[in-house]
Amino acid sequence: MTVAAEMLAFLRKLHGELVRHAGGFVFAKGDDLHRHKLGLYCSMIEFAHAIVVLADGDAKIVIHVTFRALLEAGVDLKNLCEDEGYLGNLVAADEEQWRRLYEATAKGENPFLLALASAPDFEEQRAKSAAQLKELKRQGRAPLSIRSRFQRAGMANEY
Repeated sequence: MTVAAEMLAFLRKLHGELVRHAGGFVFAKGDDLHRHKLGLYCSMIEFAHAIVVLADGDAKIVIHVTFRALLEAGVDLKNLCEDEGYLGNLVAADEEQWRRLYEATAKGENPFLLALASAPDFEEQRAKSAAQLKELKRQGRAPLSIRSRFQRAGMANEY
């Protein structure tokens, strides 16, 4: 069996196991931590399934990108399970992306962002996002680099 065939067999098994275990989950929609954990877990299910479908359909060119997304979801889930405060790092990373989007929108140079720029609460949302990011950083929960996320999960070699 080739390495690629072994990996595909592993991903088929992983997908089945992830789905099997998910059957017993109870969703606590009011709990941010639970929502993030479940979202990452479900992302892993979707990515594993997508890789199998892509491989079966001979669309192998995008498998590596999807596999990387699967791996990163697993890293974030592991970190979140080991440190509930890691949720702050995830939220900070999200807010950092919003900061970049708001900054690009405010420049008014991108026609695809005009609708966002003209939203009545654009400046309010921008300020709220910036304040949340600032507070998370003050708490020591800044966005982490991909390398740092893998190191924190004990998976530096997989990075």
